[in-house]
Amino acid sequence: MEIKKASLVGILVLLTGCEASEVSEMKNARLYVDKTLTIEQAFDNRKVCDDSQWSSFEDKKGRVVVSYRCDFEIEGELEEHLAASIRPKVEADLQSEIKKSTNRIKSKNYEIEQINKLIKRDPNQAQGYKDKLTKAISEKDELSRQLSLAEENTDDVDSLMDDYIDNRDIEFVADVFQWYLGKNGVPNLVYSGVEVKMKDKEVLKVNYPSARLSYDTVYGNKVENAKEVITQSRDVLSSVLKYWVG
Repeated sequence: MEIKKASLVGILVLLTGCEASEVSEMKNARLYVDKTLTIEQAFDNRKVCDDSQWSSFEDKKGRVVVSYRCDFEIEGELEEHLAASIRPKVEADLQSEIKKSTNRIKSKNYEIEQINKLIKRDPNQAQGYKDKLTKAISEKDELSRQLSLAEENTDDVDSLMDDYIDNRDIEFVADVFQWYLGKNGVPNLVYSGVEVKMKDKEVLKVNYPSARLSYDTVYGNKVENAKEVITQSRDVLSSVLKYWVG
């Protein structure tokens, strides 16, 4: 039993050592973006990262892929920006809802008026008409409630946006880069993208639209928070907005 335990420990140590070696080799490589810096120098000195992690795995093609992950500090600016981005659409939707509800109420009033005429015209069928009348009045009341709510929200969009922010907590925002070493030790980018996780929702994974943009995020070292990372690409921002609102 002790021999088996020792063998297992030895295997785990060997695997850990291999992973560390693969990660170390990738860290020491250099990218075409700036060959004066190793990948480690560029990626481990990003001011935007609250935490960073390195790991490796074998993909379906049998290649050893090294993965880097940077977790950004989440500040209120991100959620405030997302809320500000959807505000014009929210305001337009409210105006549309007010118009639709107003027209439906007019239509329902006409329906109620016609039912009342039928009741007066044919007393023998009054009970059947009264059931329809009760239903029409109930539907009108619901439409009036929806109209009142839309008007209330229109008068206080700021509070509505605050509710959006309060009920859509973002748990983490990160970006991920993955490479394998090709011929002559040249790193080949397999994946680069942004990951966002909201409470009670699956993780959203959005590819950076281009390798150049993803590397600019790192080598330019100009982005200072999660908001700037997400808003530098329309594609990324659009996907995050849909995820945040939905």
